[in-house]
Amino acid sequence: MPRVMFITNMPVPYRERLHQGVAQYFEDDYLVVYLQQREFDRSWNVNSSGYSSKVLNSKRIKIKNREVYYSFLDLMSLMSSFKPDVVINCGFSPTNVLAYIYSKCIGSKHIIFTDGWLGSERLNFVQKIIRKLIYSKTDAVITPSLMGEKLAYHYGGSDLHVFRSCLFVDNQSYNVRPLNEKDIDFLFVGRLIPSKNPDVVISIAERLSLLIRKPLHVAFVGDGPLLDKLKSTDVTSSLRVSVVGFMELDYLRDYYSRSKFLLFPVEYEAWGIVVNEAMASGVPVITTPGTAVSFELVQDNENGLIYDDVDELLSRLYRLMMNAEWYQKMSKKCIQDIKKYNEKEASEGIVSAVDMVSA
Repeated sequence: MPRVMFITNMPVPYRERLHQGVAQYFEDDYLVVYLQQREFDRSWNVNSSGYSSKVLNSKRIKIKNREVYYSFLDLMSLMSSFKPDVVINCGFSPTNVLAYIYSKCIGSKHIIFTDGWLGSERLNFVQKIIRKLIYSKTDAVITPSLMGEKLAYHYGGSDLHVFRSCLFVDNQSYNVRPLNEKDIDFLFVGRLIPSKNPDVVISIAERLSLLIRKPLHVAFVGDGPLLDKLKSTDVTSSLRVSVVGFMELDYLRDYYSRSKFLLFPVEYEAWGIVVNEAMASGVPVITTPGTAVSFELVQDNENGLIYDDVDELLSRLYRLMMNAEWYQKMSKKCIQDIKKYNEKEASEGIVSAVDMVSA
């Protein structure tokens, strides 16, 4: 059995079941290494369990508006003692780059694990060169999306071994309510930052309420630098806006089930696990081509709407909100389509990649 070290930034709720599933296969030969317990702009608390993990003693430096964590000596000491046969590396931070170099020095196989795609990357010349170099020498790549596969081939060439490990949630833990019991018309879930365009949600809802001549309810769940601005935004009397801030998943599930649509108007995003959560609740998703999820999971006019032009979106939304039968078909399609995004598929992607490079 190969010894596998999975190096990533921090514990996140939607990866816990993945690590637990992989650990069932590799048992004590699977170690997840975190660069830090939690980033400064994240509110969730995750208590890792069901697999072996280690949080490095990292130092933090600020580069422009980003905080970068590094832990060189602690990482090398851990790699020397654990002696991994395979290193799975999530990211290209200084510590991740060191992990790649050191894995080559000690003879470990190396796998890149990335959520990104070409549309979500905002990189300078040096960052692109680093990726080109590492992708060209890595033994395999694991990615959750079709667009992630294209990114891997873009950097590493057509001969690269690429495996899929989907992003997933516990689909069975979400509730589905009938349409007549939903009291939130549009739900936004995520960090309140400019690239996620929370202000666009209000604009779309205001214009739609005038079209259908009916008051609408919009709810925002999340935290971030735009929180106070959002709370103080003036809206028309036909719009009710609830800004509830960050919410733990146990309470968030209720908001999903109460909502008719998830509005996800991102400028750019790797995937968006909130889309999985919404669809598991039977909630159609409205999003843009700025996220990889719009190229496979969200299917335009079938389980959601994908838009470039807001005027065109409003026309389709108007017809959809006037057609309960169309909405019900979308909701059922959400529940059906999300089933293949599950723990088994995600875990098998990682195990297959490790087995291949270890053969």
